[in-house]
Amino acid sequence: MVKVTTKILKSQSNKVGEISLTSENILTFIPHSNTSKTNLEVLKNDLKTYIEWTKTTGPLPFLSDNRTLKHMTTDERLYVQSKIHLFASKGAIIINGGLSTFFFNLMMHLNQPRIPMKAFSDIDKAYEWLKT
Repeated sequence: MVKVTTKILKSQSNKVGEISLTSENILTFIPHSNTSKTNLEVLKNDLKTYIEWTKTTGPLPFLSDNRTLKHMTTDERLYVQSKIHLFASKGAIIINGGLSTFFFNLMMHLNQPRIPMKAFSDIDKAYEWLKT
């Protein structure tokens, strides 16, 4: 799981995981250890929270640890893709390495997101990329 070394300013837990805002102004999503999928209801609620947290700053860097998530429906993926720019200035997605990273980056190239997005298997590299 993501080990954020900065202070957590705000956090909210739901049935899928925990979202937070760090003192370095990075938004995070960390799934619960037993979570393998999300759902549209949770995504919509998280969106409202992220927008509330960023209403004075505008979009912020976003770090999502998706290593335990094994399934996302087309509707969920399209929802995230169409809404992420409302709260995130760039997105680092933590996934298992190897082909998973390759296929994620290929999909991002084919389905150009509105914000810079990149997959990482190394959390520290992802976090550093978000801070640049």
